[in-house]
Amino acid sequence: MAEETQTVNHIEVLLQQLLTPDNDVIKKATEALKGLSPDPAFLPTLCQVLTTSQNSQVRQYAAVLLRRKIVKQRQWSALPEEIRSGLKCNLFDVLAKEDQSPVRNSLAQLIGTVAHHCDDITSEWPQLFEFLNKYVKSENSLERQVAMSVLKTVSAEASEQLQPLLKDILDLCAQTLYDGNLIVPYYTILVMNNLVFEVSSVEMKQFAALIPRILEVIKALALHDEEETCAAMDLFDSLVKCEVPVLHPHVKTVVDFCLNLAATEEIDNSARVKALEVLSCLVTLKKKAIQKLNMVQPILDVVFSLMCKCDEEEEDLEDSEETEKAASYAARIMDSLALNLPPEKIVTQVMRYSAQAIHSQQPSERKAGYVALGIIAEGCSDHITSKYLEQFLQEIIKGFDDVHPGVRNGAMFALGQFSEHLQPGITKYANELIPFLVNYAVKMKESANPSLSTLTRTYYALEAYVENLEKDVFPFLPELMTHLLSLLDTAETTELALKLKEFSFSCIASIACAAKTNLNPYFPQIMEYFKMYLFGIETEEMQEIQLQALETLSSMAREMDEETFTEEVANTCVSLGLALIAQFNDPDVRRCVYSLLSSLATLKTTNMVSQLQPIVNYMLESLKSTEGVKVHYTAEDNPALAHFELDDTAEEDDDEDFAGISIENAYLDEKEDACTALSDIALQYYENFMPYIEECYQETMKLGEYGSSDVTKSSLKALANFTIAVYDYNKKMADTVSDTALKAMLGELVPKFIEQVRTERDRSLAMTALYCLQEMLDSIGEDVLKVSDDCFTTIVSTIKAVLCGKTACQDEDEEDEDEEQAEYDTFLLEYAAGTLPLLAKIVGSEIFTPYLAQFMPHLVKKCKPSCTSTEKSYGVGTIAECLDMMGGDSGVPYAAQLTPIFLRCMKDPDDELRNNSVYALGVLVTTSNGALAPKYGQILQTFDEMIKSEKYPRARDNICASTSRILSAGHAQLPVQQVYSLLLDLLPITQDLGEYETVCKCFADCMYTHYKPMVAETMPQLLVIITEALKTDKLSTATSDKLALMIKDLKDTEPERFQTAMSAVPTDSPIWSLFPAGL
Repeated sequence: MAEETQTVNHIEVLLQQLLTPDNDVIKKATEALKGLSPDPAFLPTLCQVLTTSQNSQVRQYAAVLLRRKIVKQRQWSALPEEIRSGLKCNLFDVLAKEDQSPVRNSLAQLIGTVAHHCDDITSEWPQLFEFLNKYVKSENSLERQVAMSVLKTVSAEASEQLQPLLKDILDLCAQTLYDGNLIVPYYTILVMNNLVFEVSSVEMKQFAALIPRILEVIKALALHDEEETCAAMDLFDSLVKCEVPVLHPHVKTVVDFCLNLAATEEIDNSARVKALEVLSCLVTLKKKAIQKLNMVQPILDVVFSLMCKCDEEEEDLEDSEETEKAASYAARIMDSLALNLPPEKIVTQVMRYSAQAIHSQQPSERKAGYVALGIIAEGCSDHITSKYLEQFLQEIIKGFDDVHPGVRNGAMFALGQFSEHLQPGITKYANELIPFLVNYAVKMKESANPSLSTLTRTYYALEAYVENLEKDVFPFLPELMTHLLSLLDTAETTELALKLKEFSFSCIASIACAAKTNLNPYFPQIMEYFKMYLFGIETEEMQEIQLQALETLSSMAREMDEETFTEEVANTCVSLGLALIAQFNDPDVRRCVYSLLSSLATLKTTNMVSQLQPIVNYMLESLKSTEGVKVHYTAEDNPALAHFELDDTAEEDDDEDFAGISIENAYLDEKEDACTALSDIALQYYENFMPYIEECYQETMKLGEYGSSDVTKSSLKALANFTIAVYDYNKKMADTVSDTALKAMLGELVPKFIEQVRTERDRSLAMTALYCLQEMLDSIGEDVLKVSDDCFTTIVSTIKAVLCGKTACQDEDEEDEDEEQAEYDTFLLEYAAGTLPLLAKIVGSEIFTPYLAQFMPHLVKKCKPSCTSTEKSYGVGTIAECLDMMGGDSGVPYAAQLTPIFLRCMKDPDDELRNNSVYALGVLVTTSNGALAPKYGQILQTFDEMIKSEKYPRARDNICASTSRILSAGHAQLPVQQVYSLLLDLLPITQDLGEYETVCKCFADCMYTHYKPMVAETMPQLLVIITEALKTDKLSTATSDKLALMIKDLKDTEPERFQTAMSAVPTDSPIWSLFPAGL
């Protein structure tokens, strides 16, 4: 007994030493405890310390260490039965006697861990519910609180084991929610949150019946404790995501509650923000219910009212959420509404709020009016572009004359959002907007008190606007580049001057995306500034410019030609990038260098082979790195024990205390760009990349653990690209190793992507999975479908599930696909439908015909006049591409139904829809085996009328291509001379260069075969057109060969005409190469 007491005393002393501020003492005590831990008597001794020590902190440490000794299942199972039984029997006696809250909490954690190890709690540990039932009914308020604290912990640790008892537990919760001690109902809500995902249809109504009382409890909590309020409201986040529709009967009640809480200024800010977060979740995942319950206007009423109260100092609308106020968070709700609800439900109401606010006497309200217009631009882009763009722009421009700087900033924010999200519709205002933005920037810069926030928004708007202008930016290059280069040329080092240099590089990057090789004349001067700002960087302010300069160099490398980015320049940039990584241990530098290397890989002048190993090693280190990563564990330990381990369990992956990880944004961005760069390099250098492919693939597969949507999307795309790279290698080398690797990668990824589409709640991730699947189908083909016997039908059923709104990221309440949809929901459908033509191409017409018949009703519905232009465009385009891929007579069953639809859509104001409709009509004629012969004249007449007013280049190109298709398919029923002349007048192709294939096949297969004299008469014009077609590299080998035979035959049969015609053909024409000995 004396020896046992001595051991107890010894351990108690060691635990007391952990409380000292001396690190050396703590270290020695920790080592001593670790040495004692393997002794079988250690655990019983800890139990004695827990019951006998007079020091509450020692008792708490003993409880924590006890839990650590049994936290893993293998540890618990290894204990003798008598120790396990003794622990179960005695824990509640210890808890009943304990009067210190921290110790009780640690004991509750210990009880939860023991419960976790029970397969059947009621039979294996009856004392648990005996204790709970007794204490919940106690007259003592503290005992009721202790009981619910224990149940809270047990439900968190052993939710699955409690599922069979869920009905009884909910009965218990129905009582404790009404307890007079507010902490008891609070714990009850936490218990229910822990058990949400165990609820089945059996308990659904029972759980739902408690929601009104839960809202009353949270309302009471909101007046006393913000942290408890936020924790309690987590229940609604869980309920919204729960597959069982527990919340469905109470959506309106919960929305009203959140709106009232958010609007109550007397309540703490964090609780109001939490209410808005719940509201955002409801808008995203219960959008149909929100609409059916007519909650859109009440939500907008509160949201806009909050936006009008946003402090004038709160200029950054997209700041970190850590300190965000309810007033500024309200803008996120409006954004969520625009992204998730039909634009018809949002735009007109926001217009009403905005119109009133813009004419208000209060600057904060005027600013909110402009900000609201900008916020809805992304989610309602098509609707605004087609109906309100000019009206909104006029209102926004007026805002720049406001006397208040905050209002002007709000107007510039709106213009920036329009510039980014309303492309290409907004490009037609370039003549007004580009000079305005440049002049406004100069005016602000030269004002007495230049505002950095105003200039930030101005250059953001300019940058977003020019990026997608394409050739429309050409007339503005002198004005833009003169202004931007002048900002780089100044020697000033003030904060404003340095920031303007950063803005300048950023805008030049956007201009490069639009102007491409037309920026070549400015390249030498820009390179001088690169040399100035990429080397010798010492200050943090200058490093920001360096990073932006790297990003601009990356954009220019991707967009400009090899004549500008010569081999010397490209390889110098590779060396520069590696040198910067070696010099700066900084995630932002590495990220920018990876982006640069990714762009350089696409250039033929770049040779990375000799540098591939260090490049790949750096990027792999970034993928593997744990820099910036913080691991979170369950928060039951005292900080002194945060890293205390009694056993060596490092080899085990299943840490029972693991609660998740977080990572700093800079390191997430680094991983994202490393991932993208590796896959781009793998595609370009697949032969040399094979030694690294497996490790890159495996490390990329792990990136989903970080919980970042952007990193996950990047990793999914990279995995698809790695697989395509292995396919390209195998196709060339045909070796067993790469063939085996390809099959393994496809076998893992194809099911992964399909599962992601079906189960992923994040819509953007589901779209990325669809994109990756399409990329592999397009690049790899039938091998993708060989993954399993049912792979094809599984993909088809998945696409059908998306189109019917039955996947996890779509609203589970959605029943009628004819209802109006958010524009972003349409994008998801468009992604899914884009998979069908690829499948048709791979499996062929015979197999795909019955599947097209299944999808046709949905696609035709999307072409109704009441649908949006985007819906009609993807409906028409998908039908056309499927028929085109299937070929033969695939259009015959649909010719009569589709022809009037396509003719109607050709008159739509939307450019892309007209383009798709012209293409679709041409394909339908080709695949209808003469069924449309009576309508050839009407169709061609429609083309002739359309071309007179058509300004969209791609639509003009497709009129040309569809005329070729009709001529090839129906020349016997047509006035060929007239149609052929029309075709020649429509040429050359200007943008959709791939359609040269269609046109040239018509020349070779139809016109030259059947109407050779007509071809001979038009030889001068024809040879010039063929020259342009051959220069594009868009013609198939078969068509190029046919053209060559046709040209040679014309030379032999029409020598004089041919000589005359060739005199007009440029000397660099590929046609001359057909006659190496001369004519």
